[in-house]
Amino acid sequence: MKALFFFVIFAVQLTFSQSIQPMFSRLSTEPTQSVPEAKFQEIEFTGKEGKKSVAAAVALSLLLPGLGEWYAGDYSSGKYLSMAEGGLWLTWASFRLYGDWIQNDARTYAVQHAGITTDNKDDQYFIDIGNFVSVDAYNEQVLRDRDDDKVYDANSHYNWNWDTDNNREQYRQLRVQSDKVYNNANFVIAAIIVNHVISGINAARTATKHNNAIDETGGLNFQASPLGTLAAPSGIILTATYQF
Repeated sequence: MKALFFFVIFAVQLTFSQSIQPMFSRLSTEPTQSVPEAKFQEIEFTGKEGKKSVAAAVALSLLLPGLGEWYAGDYSSGKYLSMAEGGLWLTWASFRLYGDWIQNDARTYAVQHAGITTDNKDDQYFIDIGNFVSVDAYNEQVLRDRDDDKVYDANSHYNWNWDTDNNREQYRQLRVQSDKVYNNANFVIAAIIVNHVISGINAARTATKHNNAIDETGGLNFQASPLGTLAAPSGIILTATYQF
């Protein structure tokens, strides 16, 4: 830590009336006693109230990337994480909307060419109708595999029968494409989580750097003391010290 010292001496001109001169004459003939030097209370300004909570910075960035960096006083890198967050959510929404659009097209196609109904069906049903030309062909296969619990009731709303195998294949390709788009949306969610973690780590580093900078920056100190003794003061020394 470097320090600069500034000394200011204020001379005090003391004018004594003749009525009090005998008193100081008597003081000068008495034994001299040591009088402690008076010092004024030191005043120091360090600015430590500007410190930031590392935990708060991390929590804010985990909630919203870039927010912790902004709180810590340095948004220069956090703004890119905030922009990435917005872009990732927009990408996720785009994938979801596109996946829904393809899935709806595929199921509408199956209604037209396989005679299915889409109500109260799980995802596995829509996979099965793309792999077999009819419910009878499907049931025969699962019975051969001894998976009796997977058999569909051919006389219920689970029945299907494709008009051509080419249409079945066209449906299957649409369904697979929609699943791929949904998987891409899931990857975006993973990227969003990573972005939050990266921002949390960056916010911790930013807050720590901010606090270290405050610790390394010294304060401006003032100290005042009289020249001479209290019995015979000749001035005041004002010392200003700035550490940096």
